[in-house]
Amino acid sequence: MDNLLELDESDKKRINENISTLKEKNIPYLQYMVKIPLNSLTQIKSKEEIIDKMLVDFIISIVSKYMTKNSVFMVDSFLARINKKYNTDKLLSIQDKALIINIINNLYTANELEEYCILIERVNVLLWSLNLVDKIDSYNKCNLDIIYDIIMNFKNYDDLLKNTKVRSKEEILSKADLLTRYFWALRDIREEDSTLDKLNEKIVDIQNETFEFLTSYTYNSLSKNKIKIECNKDDLSFSFEIPTSLNFERVSETSKELLALKSNDSTTRIVMQDFGRIKKEEFDVKINKNKNTFIKNGFSLLGDYKLYSTVLKEKIVRIVIRKGSISLNVYYIFVSNHLIRIDSLIESYIDSSNYDEIIFSKNTNIDLDMIFSINEEIN
Repeated sequence: MDNLLELDESDKKRINENISTLKEKNIPYLQYMVKIPLNSLTQIKSKEEIIDKMLVDFIISIVSKYMTKNSVFMVDSFLARINKKYNTDKLLSIQDKALIINIINNLYTANELEEYCILIERVNVLLWSLNLVDKIDSYNKCNLDIIYDIIMNFKNYDDLLKNTKVRSKEEILSKADLLTRYFWALRDIREEDSTLDKLNEKIVDIQNETFEFLTSYTYNSLSKNKIKIECNKDDLSFSFEIPTSLNFERVSETSKELLALKSNDSTTRIVMQDFGRIKKEEFDVKINKNKNTFIKNGFSLLGDYKLYSTVLKEKIVRIVIRKGSISLNVYYIFVSNHLIRIDSLIESYIDSSNYDEIIFSKNTNIDLDMIFSINEEIN
């Protein structure tokens, strides 16, 4: 079972506790989720990495806050003080310094400036991870003055390093799992043109992003090394990445198939097909027809999910189907005004009646890495 992502007891306990929390708050949830932080797949960032990130984000946030009031003098004073205390000039990259200069020179709109101000929410999460803040609120904004006092209270970098301790891996994973579930609950609600009164979407977004940084997803999968593929066929044009360890299969020029891949041991097989040009409003209708065809052909529908990519803004739907000992991940994607379908074989030796084993198959992670790399702009 080497090709299966297994949940240990701490994973199972954490997932059940967080689902119970969502139930109590009447927040939508999925019983099974992929791409959640599992104990065996994550490594918490070091204290130094957390502190460095926290200080950089703190500087950008405070400078942005001062510039919303056009307080250039306050910015100069702050930058001099924090550099003297933490030698932050060495922490700031060239890009960070350029960003700060552009903020000071009023090159951003009020809305853009607010996006940098809200980085204080990331700082708050990082302070929590260092045991300097007791809790994280996913609805109310954190108190900037309290955060400022906490950070500026230390004598220097060594003092900050010496007097902080990173929370346990389980504490961080538990909170990361919960934030991941908040993140997707908000997106599902948004699709229904609704809101969740108990969550602030902007705050949850940045908190979730911060936990992705903290948990350092380190899964050494087939997709560790990748090559970029460009698809150009008539008016269909996009790019994506595939694992270098997968082999290309011959595809007929007259076939709907754009790409066929498989591993040396044939336990992994991924096929990408073009179902032709469609209107965006036809997307759901086409998918429902496909689902009905699968069912007529004897497949059982095990799962049906909407996915969201930060790169690809259009629709992505994933279904999990099974027939006998064979299970498939089937993805429908709206790309360049075409309906693209990706079929991915889930290893036949996995117990197809066990949904945990299907959802946490390594193949699922390979699929998602590939799909989330899709970009309609070819550079």
